[in-house]
Amino acid sequence: DASCFEGWKVKFIKLLESSIYNLKLKYRTRVRKCNSVFDDPSVCDELDFFHRHFVLCPVDKASKNIAIICKKYYMNTLLHECMNNTLSYCNIENISIDDICTGINDFMKDLKINVDDGDNRLPHIVLFPKFHKPKLSQRFVVSYANCSIKPLASRITLGLKAVYKKVISYSNMILKVTGVNRNWIIDNNTPLLDCFANTDFARNIQTYDFSTLYTNLDHSNIKTALSSVIKLMFKHAKCKYISIYSKSFAWVNKPRDTTFSFDENSLIEAVNFLIDNCYFTMGSQVFRQIIGVPIGVDPGPYIANLTLWYYENGYLEKLYKRDFFSARMLGKTFRLIDDITSINSDGVFGQHVGNIYPTSLTLNKENKEDSSANVLDLNVSIVDGKFKVSVYDKRDDFPFHIVQFSGKGSNVPRSTVLGVFLSQIIRYFRICSDIDGFADRLRNIVDKFVNLGFKKVLLKSRFISISKKHDFSNKYGNIDDLNSVFD
Repeated sequence: DASCFEGWKVKFIKLLESSIYNLKLKYRTRVRKCNSVFDDPSVCDELDFFHRHFVLCPVDKASKNIAIICKKYYMNTLLHECMNNTLSYCNIENISIDDICTGINDFMKDLKINVDDGDNRLPHIVLFPKFHKPKLSQRFVVSYANCSIKPLASRITLGLKAVYKKVISYSNMILKVTGVNRNWIIDNNTPLLDCFANTDFARNIQTYDFSTLYTNLDHSNIKTALSSVIKLMFKHAKCKYISIYSKSFAWVNKPRDTTFSFDENSLIEAVNFLIDNCYFTMGSQVFRQIIGVPIGVDPGPYIANLTLWYYENGYLEKLYKRDFFSARMLGKTFRLIDDITSINSDGVFGQHVGNIYPTSLTLNKENKEDSSANVLDLNVSIVDGKFKVSVYDKRDDFPFHIVQFSGKGSNVPRSTVLGVFLSQIIRYFRICSDIDGFADRLRNIVDKFVNLGFKKVLLKSRFISISKKHDFSNKYGNIDDLNSVFD
């Protein structure tokens, strides 16, 4: 009975009002009256000029750096990409935005997704400049924030995430039975670091990269692959539905009436609908992506990962039957979206990779020598039969200053900024296999934070505390020499 708490509620409100009143008395004389800068007409005129002639956008690979771009150049570049790249986009002239959104809303209503019929908005395309390239180029991204298809895209994301989790358990089961690893997908560098640490004798490493993976996947291939994977995982899960919540999911046999859920057919149908309705706007023009999936769509990473896994799993299943040795040799292969790393495969991966993926995808070998490579955020080399690992940050080679961390005088609390400092040190400790590589990165980040206004004495005390907590000396031995970094 809620009435039991009425006395507590009244007393709590009185205490709260008393505290607010006392704070007002305490700070009444200390609060300075400030005039808003936007009350100055000259400031508003300058801002209006800026809005009319320029566009602000994040820099590719350095999102805290903000580029100021001429609006005319920005719009012309977007229009040129949309109108001239006819292999990827087609201009839609015979269907209005309202008609497209009506079709999207009707589909979502059939799936029992609540929609706002008056909210008829399509995604829009934006660009991020690539200043790190020798010649200025752009990354084109379709923004799916606040658009009609967003509720469907977010639910598909959780549905495909549920399927991906079952792919992991399915592949682990196959690995135990056959000894062949059919799941190359990784989410971070931890599996790579574990593999490097547990490899007794390092022989070789090869890295590969897909060029324009998202925009080169054929729609028919995506639909075939995802349909097959979804059916296989529903069979493996032995559940009929995936219940979708706000930020999570659950495999169930009988979902609640009030909970949205996908069954096998509805998830396949929803994925196919999303792929067929990759519409976006550029100004008043409407376009549809006719190959690949837009960079920026919510379930994009899962669509790409599961599509590639379909081809990898199918090839490894056939290879296991005709060449068990080669299938086992590919067991130490890892893929993070479009970056593939093969460890100690002795050239076997290179022999088979051309037959694994569709011909529409181009896979390029990244490292020139098989004795060293830059993998994700790792610099890997083979020294005396062991993998030597240090931190690799491609931004170190960018021809402009990178804004990575918030300064001491920013609005970010000092404790939060120092927390970032410590988290980076822990990341370096996890990655670097020897103290020399760790010392180089420690010196680098200390210099950056000193330039931001932090005292070396403070940074040193925090480092000493975190090094004891995580037992750095157990990995590196005597770490006293690291104190010279703070001198």
